[in-house]
Order: sequence, then structure tokens, then C-alpha cells
Amino acid sequence: MAEQRRRERMKGLTRNLEVCDLLDMRNVQSVAEHAPKITSYLLSQEQQYILPETFMIDQNEVTEKMRAYLVDWLAELHFRFQLWSETLYVTIGIIDRYLAIDTNLKKSEMQCLGITALHIAGKYEEIYPPELRKILKITNEVVPRKDIIDMEFRVLIALQFSVTFPSSLRFLERFGRLAQMNEKQLLLA
Repeated sequence: MAEQRRRERMKGLTRNLEVCDLLDMRNVQSVAEHAPKITSYLLSQEQQYILPETFMIDQNEVTEKMRAYLVDWLAELHFRFQLWSETLYVTIGIIDRYLAIDTNLKKSEMQCLGITALHIAGKYEEIYPPELRKILKITNEVVPRKDIIDMEFRVLIALQFSVTFPSSLRFLERFGRLAQMNEKQLLLA
């Protein structure tokens, strides 16, 4: 009797699942039965975090080229610290969301914003985030510790402590799973 109820429950759960989700059903941590609902939820949440197309054009001092150099530099730091991929996505998301709010950021504060965003994202995403003193050491202390702490306060207040958002990495992972991409294909995507 219990076995029949379990089979009926599984049939109901698996009715609308993709093949890749059905294959993951034995892995309890994959929560495959909830994958379509999670994706729908993330898509609905994404609408709240869409940046205005002009968020970089509206900047008084900071340019798109400066942002690009900052992102490249942060990617190098991210690699040196061997952080999770999501940490880099969250770092860049924090920077972009802050730039959309504060259009008067000075050129001289850009590097401070980058280090601060990496520090915030690391604290949120990593199990063992890099300590601020290690970040400062690897960056040759180009920005004083006090400035980073002050910027952290400014960023968190401006973002109303909302650090998370549905990043493109989560969608890439999901759509890569649906397309049955291997790890190499995912990394190239």
C-alpha cells in the first residue's frame, strides 16, 4: 500500500519534468522535481533587477571602458582567490546595481567599489571568504581599509542590503542542463 502511494506521488511529481530532471531524480540534492518551479520563480524575480539601459551613460565620471577594466581586474582577483563562479557574478551585479543608483561616483572610487563588491559577494557566496586583509595584501593596498569599510556601508545602504539577484549563471546552468551540455560546453558558454 505504501509503495503504491509512493509511486502515485512520484508519477505526479515527474509528469511535467524534462528528461534531464528525470535523470537527476535519484540525486536528492538536485531537487529535480522543483527545477521548473525554481526557474519560473527566478525568471519572475529577474524583472525586479533589470538595470536601465542608460545606467552607464548616466554616469558623470565613470565610463564603460573603466567598468570593463575593473571587471577584468576583478576576474583576475577572483581567479587568484579561487572563488566560486557565482561570487564573480554577484560582484559584478553589485557594481552595476550600485552604478545605476549612484551616478556621481568618482573615477578615483572605482577600484574601491570593485574591491568592496568582491568583499561583499565573498562574504555572501563563499563558505570561507577571503579576509579583507588578504584582499588588501594581494591588491598592494591600493585602497585603504577604512575607505573599503565606508564604501561597503554606502553600497549596502544604496542596495537596501539586497545583495542577491537571479544571475545569468543560474539560467546558464539550467538551460545548459536542458540542452544536455557537458562541462566544457558550459565553460565556453
